[in-house]
Amino acid sequence: PSLGSIRLNVNVAGMIMTHEFVVTDFLDTEFLLGMDFLHDHRITLDIGNRLLISPQGRTPFFNKPTNIEKTSKIRCKKTATIPPNTRQFIRGQLPSSVSHNCQGLTEPYFNTMIKSSLIIGHAAAHSSGRTLPIQCINATDDPIVVHRGTLLGFLHPMEFGESAHSISRIQEDSHAPSQHQFQSPSPYNQDSIPSPTPT
Repeated sequence: PSLGSIRLNVNVAGMIMTHEFVVTDFLDTEFLLGMDFLHDHRITLDIGNRLLISPQGRTPFFNKPTNIEKTSKIRCKKTATIPPNTRQFIRGQLPSSVSHNCQGLTEPYFNTMIKSSLIIGHAAAHSSGRTLPIQCINATDDPIVVHRGTLLGFLHPMEFGESAHSISRIQEDSHAPSQHQFQSPSPYNQDSIPSPTPT
């Protein structure tokens, strides 16, 4: 069943479009873009060269992340305001020593949660370079500002056999939205994060 719909900006191979997504809990992936979307916007897949091609440009397929070698700090990349009773992803940033797509298990920094009243999620996640999505929940009745450079948590190496399956990538594009936000009907309905899918 559908939980509603949301319109989001989408950047695909240099093309920026607004698309309406259906919100549902019944997906194994964070989102889906169907063949109708690719056809309507004249986007093609070049499997042999691992490229996504649009009339505005091309972009390589996302490289499979490797397990991070050692525990690394995750800091807030860009100051963000999380409205009351809201779940939201913000951009976390790994240290400059990380130069490739990596995966690991996020552990929230307890002191930041205590000082800010923000709930930071545990997750299996993978990065796009040094950037990775961090789930934050504001269960209070006031907005919470997370400042750039705030220590959000740590990314730990995974044990053998674990993988960060179906974790979304945050695009590094100045025109793309830096955050995806889903309003909860009440502060007590925080058990799952809905995933957008195309109509």
